Amino acid sequence: RRPKGATACNFLSSKACDQESGMPSTHSAVAGVLCVFYPKMTPLLLTVPASRVVVGCHTITQACFGLYTGLVIGTLISDGGIKK
Repeated sequence: RRPKGATACNFLSSKACDQESGMPSTHSAVAGVLCVFYPKMTPLLLTVPASRVVVGCHTITQACFGLYTGLVIGTLISDGGIKK
């Protein structure tokens, strides 16, 4: 679950969302994919998972797992990731 008291964690709703799963953080996963394709932007992109934790929408575990998931997906879809 998301942290207790989490609200307005996506642009579609401003309601409480602390009963939602939140695992993994989709924002963090997208940041992970973008890190693979734009490595020079990595320092900036790493602020995304951190910000999701700071604003209270995700736990550290959810944000880190989202980032890891994104890095794996990005690697798999990059030129060298999938053997043809």
